[in-house]
Amino acid sequence: MVSKNVAFDNYEGAFAGLSYLLQNVPDIENLVVVSPDAGGMHRAKQFHEHFKYHGYNTVGLAMLHKERKEANEVDSMNLIGNVYNKTCIIIDDMIDTAGTLCTAAEILKKEGGAKKVYAFATHGIFSEPAADRIAASCLE
Repeated sequence: MVSKNVAFDNYEGAFAGLSYLLQNVPDIENLVVVSPDAGGMHRAKQFHEHFKYHGYNTVGLAMLHKERKEANEVDSMNLIGNVYNKTCIIIDDMIDTAGTLCTAAEILKKEGGAKKVYAFATHGIFSEPAADRIAASCLE
């Protein structure tokens, strides 16, 4: 087997969605970027910095602490941060069955008092029952 060096660029997902969100999400000044788990906090912080770079210095940052029973099954989620009466954007890398996403959106609205919840993910796998869960969720 011959090993070859191959150059590649790792493109950050924020660039794909930031302009859309800036143009289409109302009340950006009252926004909170949310990571659905501790592992995604770095990605959410990068997204948060892009909003600040564009002059939206009031954008907040929050996280949900998630514990799983097993793969694709969330046991519990706890909100860390203030989202009361805010517009939230959940930033994630992958949506498979949408269980985490929809649970996160529900917690942000019901327990955190968020006004609206949007989501942005770079990899939409959408295994069953993702489409039904998203359609029935409180996501905008």
